Amino acid sequence: MARSSRALAVGGTALVLAAAALAGCGDDDTGGTVTTTTAPRLSVTGAAAAYAPIRAEIVAIGRDLGTAVRNAPGTADAELADQFSALTVRAESAVARLESLDVPADLDTAFDDLREALSDGAEDLRAVATAARQHDPQAAREATQRLVSDSAAIRAARAQVERQLPPARG
Repeated sequence: MARSSRALAVGGTALVLAAAALAGCGDDDTGGTVTTTTAPRLSVTGAAAAYAPIRAEIVAIGRDLGTAVRNAPGTADAELADQFSALTVRAESAVARLESLDVPADLDTAFDDLREALSDGAEDLRAVATAARQHDPQAAREATQRLVSDSAAIRAARAQVERQLPPARG
């Protein structure tokens, strides 16, 4: 029997804020994959080009999180858990793609901060999925609060990276 989700309803406002924080402003471009080879260190321009599709995916995750939150009322917990699990996988993939970039030394800190913030956000998404799967509103509320906080860190880290990179050409 499908049960309407109450687990996320309590933290719905916070999730909307988290979705907005993750989404920021962005484009709809979704790029290819970045492989993990022993490629030479990227130039700043090369880093900007390699980051552009990853940025687009981070923006898309935020947009899709917003959609999941808007559609949460009346959605079964199992379906919400699946949606948040899928968002987790995508966030973890973006972290892996960021880790594969060998950016110039002066960009290391900014990219490290973004990887760490996005990794924390992925953990929060996983916690929301688990709470929904277990029909646990308290755990959902706690995970949502962490997601809001970590979404602000993601937004700040993205802004830091993007201030240090030249505008992407496309």
